[in-house]
Amino acid sequence: MSLISSFVGVRDQASQQPFECSICQRGFTRRENLKRHSSIHLPNPQSNKFPCEWCPASFSRGDLRQRHVKKKHLDAGQKPLGRLHRSNSRQNAAWDNDAASHASSSASPATIPDSWHSSSGQRDDEMDLVLQQSSTVESFDDEDFRHKMSGAAHGIDQSIAQVKWFPTRSQISNGYNLYFEYVSPFIPFLHRPTFDASLVAPHLTLSMLSLAYQYGEDPDRDAMSGTGADLSLRCFEQARNYLGPMALASNNPSVDLSVVQSLLMLQLCAILYICGDYSCIGFELHHRMVSFARAAGLMQPSNTESTTTEDLDSLWHEFAASESLKRTILTAHQVDALWYQFLSIPRLVSNPEIKHDLPCPAECWMASSAQQWAHRQLVLGAAKVKYGDAVRAFLAPNPEIDSLPSFDPCGAINIAQFMLSSARELSGWTIMTGRLSLERFEPLKSSLVALEPFVRSSPTSQCCQSISSLAAWEMTMIELPVWWISHTNGVVLGSMDVFLEHATFIATSSEFCSESETAHSIKPHIEWFLRYLDNDVLPTSEPPWLILYAYKAFLIAWQLLDRGLPNAMEAVGVEAGNRVEALRWADGVFGRRRPRRLVEVILKCLGALNG
Repeated sequence: MSLISSFVGVRDQASQQPFECSICQRGFTRRENLKRHSSIHLPNPQSNKFPCEWCPASFSRGDLRQRHVKKKHLDAGQKPLGRLHRSNSRQNAAWDNDAASHASSSASPATIPDSWHSSSGQRDDEMDLVLQQSSTVESFDDEDFRHKMSGAAHGIDQSIAQVKWFPTRSQISNGYNLYFEYVSPFIPFLHRPTFDASLVAPHLTLSMLSLAYQYGEDPDRDAMSGTGADLSLRCFEQARNYLGPMALASNNPSVDLSVVQSLLMLQLCAILYICGDYSCIGFELHHRMVSFARAAGLMQPSNTESTTTEDLDSLWHEFAASESLKRTILTAHQVDALWYQFLSIPRLVSNPEIKHDLPCPAECWMASSAQQWAHRQLVLGAAKVKYGDAVRAFLAPNPEIDSLPSFDPCGAINIAQFMLSSARELSGWTIMTGRLSLERFEPLKSSLVALEPFVRSSPTSQCCQSISSLAAWEMTMIELPVWWISHTNGVVLGSMDVFLEHATFIATSSEFCSESETAHSIKPHIEWFLRYLDNDVLPTSEPPWLILYAYKAFLIAWQLLDRGLPNAMEAVGVEAGNRVEALRWADGVFGRRRPRRLVEVILKCLGALNG
């Protein structure tokens, strides 16, 4: 649905903050920002754990208090009212006081825990009173999970006593190999060269295997077809059993990081691989992951890098630990953006709270020994750039990108995801207000042009991260002029099954782009996805969201072909107007891919197009 031309001639208003707090009259550009802000006005002491030292105000997050202090008090010469009564680092409540019962109830695959529904009814009613005059846009209540973590934290050893099953040695060994071959390339936060299987926490092992066995069969059952999916589901449920009692952040950064990594893997497994009813569980895990990462202080860079030791191997391991933390948080940020882009679920991770540097070059990360790592560090240099600084550099009126140090394609993905989310926000904001903000549209367009050299690597570079970053960039170039109707209509989707079915329905009932000029501008980006799908050689590792991007691109191409647009799918040998051949081609290129469940839904949707 092309709407850009309808708004270009409309003069942008001075005030572009349609969401106003009914208590303090502060304006916001996004409803989720208002919702996050409004929690400071609630009287519940459990939700305002970060009081200001200079005034009576209190905040739900430490970074919000820090921003308030810098803005209101640092230049005022005021004296603090007194020492804080609570620490702002390790304090966080966890989900209801039923962590133990959650561990036992999680064995039921179709049962959605009570924490998915609103368990803070009175507080939600107060929140609704604050927001009732602000917006009517439908969205998930992202406050439901913000402060739901209470109960004692139990160690891994106590968790082991609560479960009776664990994978065998052969299942674990084979699962690790599958994980690093098929999964790790698109979520590269576990450092394989220093990976020690004897030190891996049980919950992390189970989480790794839940994804790994989506790509292979169970060796203990003669690798029979379908046994891998069964083992994956069993590992998924047992990982939730282990993680159930681990509600609070510990004083051990490595343990806390392993919990966040497990929650990240499990939500991917639930939403992108198992799908269906498990998606609700996946979103609960996502909320828990974000809350846990904040409580553990993982949004901030670690202080593990040592300057005193002269042992090269120790320095290498410290580098791996620090880089693993950085990559984990950036991957969590990327996944948070994906749920917003595909399902229109409000984001939980704000860009300013990501304080980490962009990932180091892949050559340093993949070094197989301490000596090789040290040599590559010397050759490539040690210059770093923070994620926030990189985003600002690309959004600047005259981007000085030549001054940016080299970084891994993993970092380019996060920058591309930021721009894709920004395009979505711009489309929703414009539809809601009836105005097109050229002040936001033009910088976003120019920043995409500046980013292109970073994502469009040489033809010989076909690593998973390079392809993923380029795919995100290509999709942003499509979504900037072609706005997704479900998002602009305020529709929040509950699973990837629903997303695929809804996207297919839109393709048969509405026009994505009604203007030939718009169709011409997006044609090269549509063709990139078509050629990618048509490649005879399947990539060893392929992120599931790339398949979703490609399906969206195909739907636009199919609609253009159905309208008789010349050369709509000529790039893959489909003649103009030949719907039957287009669907036969799509059935072949999608049918040979994984994950299995997503592919099954896509093939079903292609059948609906044929009808």
